[in-house]
Amino acid sequence: QGFFMAVDKDRSGQIDAEELRQALSQAGQPFSIEASRIMLRMFDQNGSGTITMQEFGSLHHYIMQMQAAFQHVDKDKTGSLTVWTQGQ
Repeated sequence: QGFFMAVDKDRSGQIDAEELRQALSQAGQPFSIEASRIMLRMFDQNGSGTITMQEFGSLHHYIMQMQAAFQHVDKDKTGSLTVWTQGQ
């Protein structure tokens, strides 16, 4: 709940694509507004164009799973994947 409230800059109770982009970019990797919109649409269950705290929880879980899968495959810990990395 605390993280959701930190991302919900306008205190609307919803997170929009720009708020999501800013939060994801603060994690150290710049995100485009289009990438944020795509991620938002993946979890926007009611088609509002924003995500609720519950939807954000699902998005956060998804991101954590993808990050863990990436780190598992990134055997050389370079932060990028190559054909060589995947073949190790």
